[in-house]
Amino acid sequence: MGQYTTSQEAMQQGAVKVDDASNQIQGHISNLRTEVETMMGGWRGEASNAFTGVHQAFEQQATKINNALRQMHEALVSTHRTYGTQESTQTETLSGLAGQINS
Repeated sequence: MGQYTTSQEAMQQGAVKVDDASNQIQGHISNLRTEVETMMGGWRGEASNAFTGVHQAFEQQATKINNALRQMHEALVSTHRTYGTQESTQTETLSGLAGQINS
């Protein structure tokens, strides 16, 4: 298996970018929904029904993607916190050991 490296800064930047993307997608979904609702106000018939089904399927898939992005954001934030806590703990432990060695 390959080994990966990262920094706290990179994790934080990644979390911000994923959050921004999720917010933008949610905005597009909402704007599109408003446009479709306006358009559907006067549209009747089989084509209207077919379009409604396709749009609903699209919106469900877009929501799934956005939910996955939200989960990715939460995972990055959690990992960032854990990484920071572990690094702080290790620094304290090593500082204590260095103090014991130097005394």
